[in-house]
Amino acid sequence: MIPRFDEYKKKHGVLSQDVIDLGLERITDILEKLGHPERTLRIIHVAGTNGKGSTIAFLQSLLTNHGYTTGVFTSPSVIDVHDQIRHDGVLITEREMDALFERVKTIEGIEKLTDFELLTVLAFLQFERWNVDYVLLETGLGGRKDSTNIVMPILSVITSIALDHTALLGDTIEEIAAEKGGIIKKGVRVVVGKMPEEAVDVLYRIAEQQKAPIRIYNREFKAYGESYRGKGHYKWGARLLQGTHQVYNAALAIAGLELLQIPLEQEKVSRAIETATYAYRFEQVREYVWLDGAHNPAAAKALVRTIQEQFGEEVKVDIAFGILARKDVQSVVTILEEVAASLTFIEFEHEEALKREKLSTMKTKIPISICTVSEIKEKMNEPLKNPLIITGSLYLLQSM
Repeated sequence: MIPRFDEYKKKHGVLSQDVIDLGLERITDILEKLGHPERTLRIIHVAGTNGKGSTIAFLQSLLTNHGYTTGVFTSPSVIDVHDQIRHDGVLITEREMDALFERVKTIEGIEKLTDFELLTVLAFLQFERWNVDYVLLETGLGGRKDSTNIVMPILSVITSIALDHTALLGDTIEEIAAEKGGIIKKGVRVVVGKMPEEAVDVLYRIAEQQKAPIRIYNREFKAYGESYRGKGHYKWGARLLQGTHQVYNAALAIAGLELLQIPLEQEKVSRAIETATYAYRFEQVREYVWLDGAHNPAAAKALVRTIQEQFGEEVKVDIAFGILARKDVQSVVTILEEVAASLTFIEFEHEEALKREKLSTMKTKIPISICTVSEIKEKMNEPLKNPLIITGSLYLLQSM
């Protein structure tokens, strides 16, 4: 479900399907009828299990600080559908969204699209209207069959590979890498982030087959503390996006722009990396309260490392979590227990949200208490003994 999207569909009499149905046939047909707006855009296409949103945040900050305009398409929404389509950080307006729906509502076959496919089409149309220098396009799910993969980008970026969405993408690292690697196009440059070697091997083979120039983390570029070394060498200070894993995302963004041969300046790179922000990436929202969207094991491990970096390896924190039932909940909870003084399960409204009944099957060292969204909100405003980390699904964090 895309928050507030149904309001526009109802207002303009546009039908689309609220389902996940991967494939490119439907969106190809509609974009052809619209004159292929995506072909007018200079697109940086970003896929990966984790780190897509943060890498895009660094890319946008770097491009903005160097004087370029950007259009950004990300998912899922943070608050509602408007924040998924942005122009230099500014959300698409209701008036602009209305105009897009008016444009597409008479297109034959529009009702066959899924909601995500329809939103992708609208994003392409709006980026064409804004006439931005670069579009930063995040895949929705996977890569090869994702509706965003209709594009021919100028750069492909693959941030990370880990086990997630296994029912749709495959049961092994290699299978998931092959799906994510589906965004690598013939002759189009690609940068690959820090990930298991078996994933790197798959992506390297795909790049070779596609004759796509490839740069891989730890081979052609690398991050050292708060610095980057690749074609150039750049340093920066304290980042708003915290955690060691964000250094890898920053390095990936710099490497991508280097591969595009965009001239970078030390002072502007420093400012860009230091000031880049993205919601729910270890985001402090109150004194002693942080939000982080760790919804799979790899993201949970990154969160644990960030907690230890921020508070010390001996400090325990209170962790409250809510998550979708199709995720590897047991692994996420087991990983988070390493730094937990307490565990609280948050029930939240979503058709796929994990229900309290499932907790009985969970193996934990720490008893799990249960609360509602309103109860955790009350706790956020109380004096706290330990840092409180609220984590899990972005759909939960949207309600905080």
